[in-house]
Amino acid sequence: MRRHIPCPMSICASPQCEEIKATVIRHGETLRRTKEEINELNRMIQRLTAEVENAKCQNSKLEAAVAEAEQQGEAALNDAHCKLAGLEEALQKAKQDMACLLKEYQEVMNSKLGLDIEIAIYRRLLEGKEHRRLSPVLSPPPSPAGVSSSRGGVVCGDLCVSGSRPVTGSVCSARCSGNLGVSTGVCSPCGQSSGGSQLVRFAWCLLLRKYTAPRANRPCLRRRRRVPELGKPLGLRRKGFRNQTA
Repeated sequence: MRRHIPCPMSICASPQCEEIKATVIRHGETLRRTKEEINELNRMIQRLTAEVENAKCQNSKLEAAVAEAEQQGEAALNDAHCKLAGLEEALQKAKQDMACLLKEYQEVMNSKLGLDIEIAIYRRLLEGKEHRRLSPVLSPPPSPAGVSSSRGGVVCGDLCVSGSRPVTGSVCSARCSGNLGVSTGVCSPCGQSSGGSQLVRFAWCLLLRKYTAPRANRPCLRRRRRVPELGKPLGLRRKGFRNQTA
């Protein structure tokens, strides 16, 4: 007997074959979409990797910039500290120089006061000498001030210069330090007024104090030149004039 062999066309035309074909087509489409998604993910991974590398490069550059900025900031801070120390030192030096200049100015003013007093004395003496020379009647010149001393002090008329209590004149009975006002005519420790020509009297008192008081108690008058004696003319003290007279 012959065996019955089914026809291939009849097998393909069966419903199961149709289902298999549909399944194959569906799975092929799914596989294609999956491959596309994989390719898209690979491209995304590559893009993100490049961005990560770029971010790492930028991070390293920023870290280097931060380190350099820190070094520059420390250098600038050290430089500022050095400049501040230099300015403080210069300020201290300027203060010391100013103090020295003020001290020298005070000394110069003291010297100027002494020289002004000496100039005033010499002017009064020259005026008196000129007046005596032109005066027809020779009369003894009045003494510029009544001078008396007590325990190292000098009293000129109504002014007490240094030492202790005055001896003569209408003066204060308290101890006077010598800080006298030339223009006001008032003894500063006690406040009593003085009469007469205060400038001449005060000048005489200073000169007497300068040349009679001990060296430690002499007033701060810097000797620019040696003061000649009041009774001798200035020209007699020069060597040439002495040689001529000899």
